[in-house]
Amino acid sequence: MKFKFLKRIFCVLFSLCLLLSFVSCKKADTESTVSEEIVYEYIDETENAESDNTDSTSTESQNNSKDNASSSTPAVTNSKKVYKSADELFEADPAVGTIVNLDIKPYAKGEYKVVTGSYVANDVSIVYISSGKYAVRNVSEINAWVKNVPYGSFIAHQGFNGYINTADNTAPGTYPSNTKEAVDHAIRLGYKMVEIDITITKDKVWVVDHDANTAAINTNSYDEVKNFTNMLSGVITKKNILRKWRTGGYWEFSNQIAKEKTPTLESVFQYMQSNKAYLILDNKSLNHHKFTDEEYDILAELIKKYKMENRCAVYAECLKPISDRVNGVILAYSALPHSNEESAYNIMSSYGNFMLSVSKTNLSSYTAFAKKYNVPLAVWVEDEYYEADKLFASGANYILTNYCLPANANLSDYKEIKSFSLADFKDNKQSGDFNASLTLSYKDLGLHAGDIIVLSAECSNSGGEAYIRVGASETLEAKSVISGKRTVYYIVNDSYAHDLEANFGVNGGSANFTNVKVSIMRETARGEK
Repeated sequence: MKFKFLKRIFCVLFSLCLLLSFVSCKKADTESTVSEEIVYEYIDETENAESDNTDSTSTESQNNSKDNASSSTPAVTNSKKVYKSADELFEADPAVGTIVNLDIKPYAKGEYKVVTGSYVANDVSIVYISSGKYAVRNVSEINAWVKNVPYGSFIAHQGFNGYINTADNTAPGTYPSNTKEAVDHAIRLGYKMVEIDITITKDKVWVVDHDANTAAINTNSYDEVKNFTNMLSGVITKKNILRKWRTGGYWEFSNQIAKEKTPTLESVFQYMQSNKAYLILDNKSLNHHKFTDEEYDILAELIKKYKMENRCAVYAECLKPISDRVNGVILAYSALPHSNEESAYNIMSSYGNFMLSVSKTNLSSYTAFAKKYNVPLAVWVEDEYYEADKLFASGANYILTNYCLPANANLSDYKEIKSFSLADFKDNKQSGDFNASLTLSYKDLGLHAGDIIVLSAECSNSGGEAYIRVGASETLEAKSVISGKRTVYYIVNDSYAHDLEANFGVNGGSANFTNVKVSIMRETARGEK
């Protein structure tokens, strides 16, 4: 008995010694690592930790053994603790190679990996570091969505309906904008990214509409225009969409297409589950209503419910509220978020997905920044191929458009009802120039609103500006400068049925055109119009 008692005492004393030894070592280790400088840097998952540490500061040699250990050992995620300040993180002193969860507003949100580097213990240091490398990089790849929406793409504005809003009229197009049919049409035509406008109703339901009122659904022009924020969603979503016409009255989509109604945002999200396109949400500030925290909470939960976090971009009033509530959404800044470029880039990239969205008149102010930091640059709004070509050449990566179809337009739901070749064009040669034209008669061809005229050609030119074009005197042109292969798409929507003209030629030089083809395509998926 006595022996067993002494044995127990010995075990207790031995355990206490081990504990004191561990505490002493930990204290010494903590004291030695206070001077260790840490930075939270983006880690490309295709690279190993050894390559990530090549740009460390002079402290690297002091911690070489620790770094090498982390390069061969998988990173450990500290998922139980969320660090809300840099001071918290500094005090915790996580090991090199650890992936930590940060929520340090507005700079760092999400998972980050600890590597050696320069560090100062305050929140601002999460953005600025003395080594000159950028801090705050998500472990997940920044802007991975760009792989699915390649540079040089068009973004469909308010879905897609071939809608042309000129100075003196609003043309009917093919589908009402900001409807499920318009979004579906855009995706079927090959757009990888579609923009829609959203607003809230009296019963806190997010719906899709540009002006947040009944102007587009009133039966008569003299009807009172009511704000959606004062109306129940059940009333709004049962009314057919109408469109303002040249005379100032209203023209209803009826015979040519299926009638559409104002959709809920949730119904659009449900539809998006069946395809891989990206959705841009734009909600305008309203003079009559200030969006509340509760309303943005509902919107954030919708995004999460349908797993749209990494397939959803937010503009305008949505930007800050949704970025605070949903991690991973694409933040589409309409201007630089900070006067200092380096800080601006770090704040943007801290969320992992981002782009700049600027008007075409302001493009030149942002191209240098976008190129320097590899920031995706979206420009709004351009409806002419010829001008869009210039914007792409000037540095735009994406262009928001009502009209221009993507270069890889998908017309699988259309059938060719008529085609023309090079032999059908009539030459009109002039000194140093030439223009070959083909008249496309509404009467003879029976053209319908929504038909798509596809003009494609190959060209080799020496001097001058070669072009291909489809249009009429009172409609928008589908025109593009051409060198090599090129295609333009003209969406028929002229109610006055002016004859169209297809052209190719060169100004101030010479060119050789081959494989010239004009196809008139009509949609069949929803029935012929």
